[in-house]
Formats: sequence, C-alpha cells, structure tokens
Amino acid sequence: MRNLLPGKMFLLLLFLSYLHTALGENSSISMRQVRSVNGVNQPASRNSSMNASSILSRAALRLSVIQTPAALKVVEGSTLHMECSFQGNVTFWSIQWFKDGNKIALTNKDLMTIMTNATLRSSNLSLSKTVVADSGFYTCKVSVHKVGDFCSNGTQLTVDEIKDLMVNQTPEHISKPEGANLTLECRFRIVNDPNATDVRWYRNGTELTSSRDSLRIEVNRERGFASLTLKKAAVSDSGNYTCQVESRSRNLTQSGNTSRVVITTTDLADKNEEQDKQLGSRLAAVGGWAGGGAAILLLLVVVAGIIMWKRRSKVNESEPDTSPAKKPGLHPLASQRSEVTYADLHFHKREVQPDAEVVYAEVRAPQKQQACKDANQMRPKGKQRR
Repeated sequence: MRNLLPGKMFLLLLFLSYLHTALGENSSISMRQVRSVNGVNQPASRNSSMNASSILSRAALRLSVIQTPAALKVVEGSTLHMECSFQGNVTFWSIQWFKDGNKIALTNKDLMTIMTNATLRSSNLSLSKTVVADSGFYTCKVSVHKVGDFCSNGTQLTVDEIKDLMVNQTPEHISKPEGANLTLECRFRIVNDPNATDVRWYRNGTELTSSRDSLRIEVNRERGFASLTLKKAAVSDSGNYTCQVESRSRNLTQSGNTSRVVITTTDLADKNEEQDKQLGSRLAAVGGWAGGGAAILLLLVVVAGIIMWKRRSKVNESEPDTSPAKKPGLHPLASQRSEVTYADLHFHKREVQPDAEVVYAEVRAPQKQQACKDANQMRPKGKQRR
C-alpha cells in the first residue's frame, strides 16, 4: 500500500469515524485508524480512535450553556443566587461550578448550596451571608459523556464591605410615672458572623447589666435586635440611655441616638390636684342633673299654661252673646248702661249753608230713660238740624 499524504489520511480518518458512528462498536467492520511511520502505514491505537471520535461528535453536537446573571453586586450579609442551564440532545451529562478559574469544583458548604434539576437540565448556586472574600468570577461547566465539556460565560460577583452598622434606637423621649414599666428598642445590621456582634446599654455613660430584677436586657443577634426594659421604674432611673453595637469581626462600633427617660414622682400636690379634678367632675355631674331638672320644670309650666288657656277659651264660647248690635230697636249709646255714663253736647257754628250744619251733642244718661230726657233739655231753641 502506498504512502498517503497527510491530507488524504485525514479524509480517511473522517470516513472511518463516520462508519464507526453509523455501524456501532459491534459492527463486523474493524474501526482502526492508520498512521504513517517512516512512510509505512501502521494501525493506530484504540485511544487514538476514541479521541478522534470524540472530536467529531463534539463538532457535530450543538450544545448551548446559559448562566445568569452576568454580574452581581451586593453588600456583606446578603443572600444571592446564580443559575446555569443548557439545551441539547444528550443523555449522560453533569454540571459543575468553579470560581476564578480554579480546577477544583465547588461543593456544598454551610453558606453555599448547589442544587441540580435533571428535568430542567439546570443547576443553582446559592450563597448566604456573603462576605467580601466571596467576590470573584463564577462559571459552570456542562460535561457530556464521550463528548466533552462545555463552559458558560460566567458571572462576576462583587461583595461590598459594610462600613455602617445602621443602629436605630427608639424612642427618643419617654416620660412615665413612678412604678410604671417602659421599654427601649435598638435595631442594627449584622456583619459577617452574628455571634461576633456585641450589644451594650449605657445610662449617663455608665454600662448597665441585668443584675437586678427591675432591669432586663435582651439581644437577638440573628435578627439584629436588642431591647432594655425597666420594671417598676423609680425616679433614680431617669437619664440618657444609649445602645452601642460592636462587630468584632470587622472592628466596627456604632451607637444609636440617645433616649431621654423621665420618671415623675406623685407628691401631695399631685394628689390634691387629682382630688380637685374628681370634685370638679362630681360638681359638673350635679350641675348637669340640675340643669336637666330646670328644663323639665319649665316644660311643665308651659304645658299647664296652654291647658288653662284652652279652658278659658271654652268658657267664653259657652256664655250668651249680649252685644247691643244684635238687639233691634235700641240705640248703641243707650244700650250700653255700664259703659256710657255721660254725653257732652257741643255746638259749633260754621259759615256754611244751613243744610250743611252739623250738630254735636253730648248726652249724659246714667239710666236709659234719663238719657233721653236730658238730651231734650239740652237741645237749643230755634231751628236746628241733626
């Protein structure tokens, strides 16, 4: 057999690989590559045949690996997630995670979790309570059996350092009477290890401890919360209270806003004032009842007046009408015995025609017959017209 040129030998290898893939390993056709050594063709080893087959299969396989997000930026103590998935018609595969090009794959730890979903052909990497050291470039690699490895574009993670513990203390001012209970609260941000966080309370610059039953201090480092409770507070508990938070892992210390606590005492003046208030309340209640009684009495008087008025009206309606206008034949003046006691007659001469003269007369008539007789006597002599 003649020596083959390198180009022709490569074509032959491609053809033999195609036959190997089409017919399978149990085919009666022997899948052997040939190589040229000093111009003589020699059968190639089985490993060389497998490597060539893997290269050709990888070239023929279309596999797309997607990793999200492309970049992440968080602060210390945060929780984050990365996802890696692929698409392709493969049966045997696996996914691994790497950081900063390290050849050692990442594994599950206390604060790192890797979960792979065979159905969705995806893998998730989760980091909780991140630190600055977690910053780096993360990649995922999909390995296909007898084909090769496929890598993603990766995710750049940046964890910013916390320089502020964000201590928030409430309330700013509180006033309670002696013997009452009160509580002060302090909230803060956790950095790195919660167990490396210390919380202290101060009153007027002196550190407080839960050495007595009336003072209780509680700290929840996982939640970033602390409280101070005073039971049956005394006047001596008044002062300025401050919450101080320290992170030993980061060498950070920060204090909250000062809370002003005022405990007031109850003296004799306060008691007298309270008694005066109670007395005033009682007097106001009595005055209210008195005012209500007066209103009721006034209402009764009005009702009684209305009833009496109606009764008088009925009596007047039942009496007979003796009005002189209704009695025929009687002069109005003569009929009113009790009302008319005298009449004056006055004469006034006017420069007018006799027909237009007017006679004015005043008649005194204590009795009916006497009134007519006096009128005749007082009439002047001569011709006069009424």
